[in-house]
Amino acid sequence: MLTIIPIWCIIINTRKFMKEVKTMPKFLTVNQLCEILQVSQPTLRKYRRSGLPTVYLGTHPRFNFDDVLVWIAKNERSMNR
Repeated sequence: MLTIIPIWCIIINTRKFMKEVKTMPKFLTVNQLCEILQVSQPTLRKYRRSGLPTVYLGTHPRFNFDDVLVWIAKNERSMNR
């Protein structure tokens, strides 16, 4: 079972992240997204296997934050069962 953190937690973590980087990059790295969502890399891999939108720049996975938020909102209820 995957657990998705509430959207309000993501908003708080995003604000903290934005203070550090000043502007939100178009695509986030695995480490950046893990920091914002407060999850480990293995948990993020589980999310990716469950359909988390991922873009590859070469061989490196990246995440469009807007797409991630939409995916979390759509899957929050089913993931917390």
